[in-house]
Amino acid sequence: MAFVVGVIRGTDNSAYWVDAGGPVAICHKMGDDLKRLYRPRRTCADEKNPFPCGNAQVGALICMDAWDAEPSIQERRNCLLEKLRRWLGRKILCVPAWPTVYNLDHRQIQALVPDCWVVLASGGYLSGSFIAPPSETRVADCVSVDNQIQFLPLPELDGGPAVSDSTVGGSANNRPIRGAA
Repeated sequence: MAFVVGVIRGTDNSAYWVDAGGPVAICHKMGDDLKRLYRPRRTCADEKNPFPCGNAQVGALICMDAWDAEPSIQERRNCLLEKLRRWLGRKILCVPAWPTVYNLDHRQIQALVPDCWVVLASGGYLSGSFIAPPSETRVADCVSVDNQIQFLPLPELDGGPAVSDSTVGGSANNRPIRGAA
């Protein structure tokens, strides 16, 4: 089992891939939401984004990096989505966020990468967490303010077999963690 988590550590707001091998930094937030909890990364924001996992590529964008219109953020997002679009296997975009002024619409991502799962792990009260497979319908919504984790098996894609231990998960009501290890 593996997770993508958003963590504020030191001066970075980062997404990590966490599995039995330990945490691996995937990317760092570029956008500045003016909360002064982190320093936006203007360069080297993507360390291993997307991250390989078996027949899948797992991309991550933190909070406003998934929707902000600032040109450098938009260019970085489009580059990541193009990498996912070209991948022939499973595609998953994870968005750890605390949306307060914007609600992520998975259909905007899926218009660019039609066969991509979108997972929003929301810590804000504007939008609950959700898991959206490559379709118009969300299959798991976490709408309460309590922490929740939901898992769904990844289905067959492109004629390949379903993998029973591959899951997509979303969590609600995440809070920033300072100095996490």
